[in-house]
Amino acid sequence: MQRFPGLPGRVILRAGVVAVLLLCGALQAEDDADNTWFKHFYQTQDVARFDAYWNRVMTERWLSQRNVAPPLIGFVSQVVHRHPALIKGRLDQPREFPGEQKDAILQMLWLSNTPEARAVLVAAGETELANAPPPPIAARVIRSGGDLDVCWGWFFATGDRAALEPIIRTLDYVTAVGAMDRYKSGPKTPETKAAAVQEVLFRAAAWSLSANARENPDVLQALQAAAKDPQAPHVRQVGLARLIANAAAPVAKPAPASTPPEGR
Repeated sequence: MQRFPGLPGRVILRAGVVAVLLLCGALQAEDDADNTWFKHFYQTQDVARFDAYWNRVMTERWLSQRNVAPPLIGFVSQVVHRHPALIKGRLDQPREFPGEQKDAILQMLWLSNTPEARAVLVAAGETELANAPPPPIAARVIRSGGDLDVCWGWFFATGDRAALEPIIRTLDYVTAVGAMDRYKSGPKTPETKAAAVQEVLFRAAAWSLSANARENPDVLQALQAAAKDPQAPHVRQVGLARLIANAAAPVAKPAPASTPPEGR
């Protein structure tokens, strides 16, 4: 199990380290209205829709799904950070949630970093968690797809570019490209596995940044700003340049179907 950054000994949920699914579940909801609300909350601050969305999270048990919970953890934690009144009646009884749902609720409360959330944690017997300040989102270390998803959820709730910094740093793992094939066909050592995970994380990070930069100007501007950082490694600058160029390129349209000759 992965341990939560900044809190030694605290075991949390994780997404699969190889089968990384970014922007899953909540970010690919079948209901386009929910998806749009989620990804643009930082722009609209449409709190009125929160209860309907939260009811769906509970009804469909998204917090029990390891590839769905992480973006929700990042997102909800920051929504309630800005709107702590939402904690009451929704997140204020974490002990009533089973298993992994409880873990997700505790993380939301901890990351929200509000007096209201800390009071709930203490009342739930989570004094150590309540007293441990969460690390800045920009300092998050990406070890799994879940870490990437938490950052995206955080960004969609806040619009804070700091949440994109760990994702952008993951572009440095481009040096691991090819490691997955070597792991599949070669020796299965901790070193080859770690390199394979880095490749998967690089591809997931690059894909998510590319997809979101195409549709969200704020993500594109964050990439452009990061590309100007003189301290960024060369491999990161090359990756950023490619992502920026790809975001600006027109989307290719499928060729029209040819018309069959008359009489056939």
